[in-house]
Amino acid sequence: MFLHSPGLKIETWGTRHQNRRLRESMIDHWFKADVVFDCPNCGKRSVETLIANASRHNPGGVAEGVRKTVAPLTCRVCNKPAPEGQPFQIGMNDLTPKDVSKLNLKMPEIPLFPVEKPCPCGLHGKTYGECCNGKGSHAMGNAMLLGSTPIIVPGARTHILSSVVMGDTRFRSLWNRLFHSPQEQPFHQFLDGLVVDTMGKEWFEQQLALPYLKQNAIVRWRSSTISLLKRPRDGADAISTGHTLTGPAKAYLCFGYDIYWLQLVHKLPESLVKRLKEFQAFQGARYEILIAAVFARAGFDIDWIDDTKATGKHPEFIATHQQTKQKVGVETKSRKRQGSYNFAGTVSPETHLKGDVFGLYETAIKQSPQGGLPFLIFIDANVPDTIPAGTPGYSDFPVDAVPWMKEIRDGLVVIWQASEQPSSESAVFVTNLAFYYGSDDEPSPAGMGSFFPSLRPQIPIVNEPMIQDLIYCLKFYAEVPRQI
Repeated sequence: MFLHSPGLKIETWGTRHQNRRLRESMIDHWFKADVVFDCPNCGKRSVETLIANASRHNPGGVAEGVRKTVAPLTCRVCNKPAPEGQPFQIGMNDLTPKDVSKLNLKMPEIPLFPVEKPCPCGLHGKTYGECCNGKGSHAMGNAMLLGSTPIIVPGARTHILSSVVMGDTRFRSLWNRLFHSPQEQPFHQFLDGLVVDTMGKEWFEQQLALPYLKQNAIVRWRSSTISLLKRPRDGADAISTGHTLTGPAKAYLCFGYDIYWLQLVHKLPESLVKRLKEFQAFQGARYEILIAAVFARAGFDIDWIDDTKATGKHPEFIATHQQTKQKVGVETKSRKRQGSYNFAGTVSPETHLKGDVFGLYETAIKQSPQGGLPFLIFIDANVPDTIPAGTPGYSDFPVDAVPWMKEIRDGLVVIWQASEQPSSESAVFVTNLAFYYGSDDEPSPAGMGSFFPSLRPQIPIVNEPMIQDLIYCLKFYAEVPRQI
């Protein structure tokens, strides 16, 4: 859910507990590409037809491959090379099955798979016979039988590779590591195994030996998730088991998914994992991982700044938007309060509505990057609050509907208007993805957040495409796929 405020370019979002289905992708799809240019040598139009084979979700990649294939250009009429830099056009069309047959192009043969077994796609909880059988090579289950295929998952702006199913085994790759499991293993079970592998089985065993309130929040969330999965299904479809996610279970699932994304791009430093295990340092490390994972999903390259090597003040990491190549410095801060994460106590409405995050803001602005880069500050409000009743999921609503968020906005506006100098920060994101405040007996609270661009930034970025990508990925942050 995104909140907005009249007169300001401010947005606030909220999430819900439902998961959207994976978008199916196309593999081994045939294209006809026509390369056309007007030859300056003979004055005639040159047309060269090529056949390309690629994913439907990546036509740009096909066009780039065609450009490399035809360079340098040669006229198909006079057979003379065109001058360097000669403009040309590429027109692409899908080849129909009839065209493919006529051109004697080989189509992939889908391996035999038992119709009574769970479908490899895992999207609908059906058997292969009820789901993807007979639907061609572009159905997700069949694509997984043929090999790893590029897919776009809910809440992401970049492609990742699907798992591969071979017989009774499913293979998943994370950077340079290959994991295998029974093919019917749902994605949430894989994430659980990944968390245990990342944190260490011995560490989990040591934590479980401690009194409950002394255990790390990750361990308590995992115990709640295991308890939930032992209950009878309630018919909901939030995860493939058919259970409605509680707050602690959603907090654990989202943590596992964040770990997955950062390991996918090889950007989970050992120093962060070490801080996760430390009782007091956990909260800050968890929020850094959350925001870095959002940047990874939004299509950014991430470069963490090593505290042991850097000099002076600096942000947590520098992110580069893959599409626009725009670099941005990123600083994260999470508000500590009693009754959340690893901190004992309870939260009362009187304390949490004050939402004092300005101390965190004052600390964050001192970490601005060098070199004239845009600077984004992310602050975790850590409030036991949810979206207003009756608000549609994934929608925008006014900042004024949430008193503590309005207080933050008004305070930032006062600071920016009173300053004689442009602000170092380009914008402030305030997030509240506090699913962990929910109980073990009720559906998870929803998340929300706001985007507050500075009124007088040194480097404005309101209209940058990367901002819309980030807002999208934050809005759908809690979307964890049933299967990848």
